[in-house]
Amino acid sequence: MKHKLCLLITVIGVVALTLSACGPTPTEEPTPTEEPTDPTDPTATAVPTDTPTPIPQEPSVFRYGGWWTQPPTFNGNRFAPGGWSGAGRMYWEPLFYYMPTTGERFPLLAESVEVTDDAYTLHLRENVVWHDGTPFTSQDVWCSITMRALHNAAIWNSLEAIETPDDYTVIFKWEEAPSFPDPMIAGELIAEPYHLYGEWCEQIPDAMGDEDAMTAIFDDLRTFTPELPVGTGPFQVSEVTTSEFVMDKFPDHYMADQVGFDKVIMLTGANEVMWALMIAGEIDASHAGMTMDVHDQIMARQPDMELATPPDWSEFAVLFNLREAPYNNLKVRQAVAYALDRREMREVSFPFALPVETYAHGVLTSQENTWLDDGFLNELTAYNYDTNKAEALLNEAGWSKNDEGVWQDETGEAVAWTIKVIAQWSDWVLACENAAAQLTDFGIPTECQLVDDAVYWPSLTAGDFELAIDWYASWGGSYHPWGGFNDYAFGDRAKRSGLFDDPDLPGPDGSTVNIQDLVTELSLAEDEAAERAIVQDLAWVMNENLPAIPYLEKALPIHHNWAEMSWPSEDEPVWAMAGGGIDRAYITMMLMGKLTPN
Repeated sequence: MKHKLCLLITVIGVVALTLSACGPTPTEEPTPTEEPTDPTDPTATAVPTDTPTPIPQEPSVFRYGGWWTQPPTFNGNRFAPGGWSGAGRMYWEPLFYYMPTTGERFPLLAESVEVTDDAYTLHLRENVVWHDGTPFTSQDVWCSITMRALHNAAIWNSLEAIETPDDYTVIFKWEEAPSFPDPMIAGELIAEPYHLYGEWCEQIPDAMGDEDAMTAIFDDLRTFTPELPVGTGPFQVSEVTTSEFVMDKFPDHYMADQVGFDKVIMLTGANEVMWALMIAGEIDASHAGMTMDVHDQIMARQPDMELATPPDWSEFAVLFNLREAPYNNLKVRQAVAYALDRREMREVSFPFALPVETYAHGVLTSQENTWLDDGFLNELTAYNYDTNKAEALLNEAGWSKNDEGVWQDETGEAVAWTIKVIAQWSDWVLACENAAAQLTDFGIPTECQLVDDAVYWPSLTAGDFELAIDWYASWGGSYHPWGGFNDYAFGDRAKRSGLFDDPDLPGPDGSTVNIQDLVTELSLAEDEAAERAIVQDLAWVMNENLPAIPYLEKALPIHHNWAEMSWPSEDEPVWAMAGGGIDRAYITMMLMGKLTPN
């Protein structure tokens, strides 16, 4: 905008100089053709003057890095393939947001709540409308939460019924009250308006408990692919291309006056693309991973750039496919854990992260003191870097090295492994390459297979991998260890790893535990003491069964430019909302008046 304004001023100046050069010289006396108008004469006719045309203001735009499914696959139904993006919380909203470091609620569609032992009552805002102009009511909340039963959403472990006594009241009646209702409810987006999704949500109550019936509803729902999403959020999707995801400010939003930006544009690309945009000053915020060298280049070129590193509430890990040999052999998995120098993996790939070098218990290292009792870690196997222990475990598994120094399995066959990794995520690629080099040096020839992000996740879910780089202890918007354990018991990682194909696993003290039952019990725990006890049982199961090897706890390196906008200071609690959904933090900053154009 500054460049265009300077150009406009220059052009105006040139025109003015040209016109003055064409006029009379100062020594010439002009010859009027009529008498000047007397301004005091009421009968005089005013000499008309030209009103200068105001310079149009360019819209204020916020540009950030994210992702979406490329068109034509992208659509507005989050239950259909391609129906989600890294901007979902810009156009869809929850009932409120939850501040993880303060425990406060930030009201959105619900203005207030009442909590009792058996119910959670929400009082909705009036005069809220969907982007297509349809009024928002309690029926839309009922439809959205009901449809989440198709996803086996955790809230349905607790819900007995959803009551809507009037258009602006919703009551969640608990069968068993959840132990952390605020973050659980805050994580539920109200994204399925009844007037668009009613034909499906009306079928679900009668189908619950009938797996075939629920699958049939889901399969039919996935065929509904509206071109663009319809939400209630502060921004409305207007255009989706391969390079830009464009959202315009929704003028009828109930907090539109709080939002200073006219437009939000999400840009996408590999980390290297984000680095180039940051160096050129063509993006306002990005959380792309990078090395310190790249960070230093960005900060040198953009003096108004600052770095915030809030927690992402997640870990990165090397994931095993436990459905395949030899990865279904615990001794082999433990040997790999000892053979990898996880500190080195972190330092070369993601220097802003926190270390995870000893355990694999599924509780974020930064939160160990909150959830694990003193002395508990002493009960766990410690996987410190130790190639001698790795060799001993492989020998116990019947493996040996051949004359070339390559490990052979118990059948005498030389082993060679492949680690899958997303091609566009440079930090994961660096970690993969480092792990592959370490394993090769250890005697297991290993290479990385770079896969496009569009096919990476489906291939892992289908079990088409040996090892892969993936998430671990991914707490997301729950901000609670339940989030990561639930993912490995019921979610995407459960489908990929295969650890819990049979959920009965060895537990503490020689017991057998059902991991899925434990995760459900955790979501319903009556008090903090009960929560801690279950968390520690789950931590033991994860560490001792070792479905993956975490190598760092992610901190989000959010580079944000102050050149044309103001940001909250890094110590403000809103930054902690970025973990598991960067759009959640940005939109909340805008609604709070803390992220504004200058």
